[in-house]
Amino acid sequence: MNVKLKSGKYIVAISGGVDSMVLLDLLMKTYATNKNYQFIVTHFNHGIRIDSDEDQKLVANIANKYHLVFESYKANLGANVSENFARQSRYSYLRNVMKKHQADYIITGHHQDDVIETAIFNVIRGTGRKGLTSLGQTNEIKRPLLNYSKKDILKYAKYHKIFWREDSTNKDIKYSRNFIREEIVSKFSNTDYSRLLGLINRQRIVNIKLDNELKKLLSNTDDIDYLDRSYVVNLPVSLASELIASWLRNNQLLDFDKKTIYRILNGSRISKSGMKYDVKHNFYVIITKQYLALKHTER
Repeated sequence: MNVKLKSGKYIVAISGGVDSMVLLDLLMKTYATNKNYQFIVTHFNHGIRIDSDEDQKLVANIANKYHLVFESYKANLGANVSENFARQSRYSYLRNVMKKHQADYIITGHHQDDVIETAIFNVIRGTGRKGLTSLGQTNEIKRPLLNYSKKDILKYAKYHKIFWREDSTNKDIKYSRNFIREEIVSKFSNTDYSRLLGLINRQRIVNIKLDNELKKLLSNTDDIDYLDRSYVVNLPVSLASELIASWLRNNQLLDFDKKTIYRILNGSRISKSGMKYDVKHNFYVIITKQYLALKHTER
């Protein structure tokens, strides 16, 4: 296993689990003596488990071993917190640390199995083509282990005698992702695994091409908060729904489902001027005679 990164300053998200501990080991073996790379070890303690402080101690110790700056935060989210809120809280913290240290990137230990689990999770939620390929690398977040499976990571950890802590909640199937991992993905044959991974990779290529075409269509809009109503109405339903979804993403609204898109699309076709349709995060779309306008609810 190996990792390849651009030079820069990285916020490394380390949970204490096997994935992130292997990631840190690989980073240190590859870049520890290279002055063009800086790594800040960061641990977000969800406070969900009684023994979560032990994870934090482990990560603090490994950071000290490598003489790396260490940042941590205990959130005390509680046992009943939703998966989505926990994830949002973690990334919000990572971005705050990134800003504090004026870092270039965040780096996480996500791998191939995470790609498959996320795809299944998002298909069940009804997020469409983008949800199938949502776990990848961005300009902000780097995931250098995406070409490796969980089996690869465990094999590396055992061979190199890496110590990690097992999160007991990873087996609790009341959490959707754990259910998908334990009850669906674990039952895949090697062929099933490869086929689904291939499908996701092919869809990623299609998404890039389609997103480029949608970007061209949206480039005709003078104000990104407005979308020409007649333009939307005269497009085929499938293309109009993709255009609306792309428009929302351009306005940094990323977490919506098909029902939201189709409500807005139907509204653009049949609603009288002045009708409002909630999106989320206090945003809504108002239908005017000429436009679909994205607005923020004043609190």
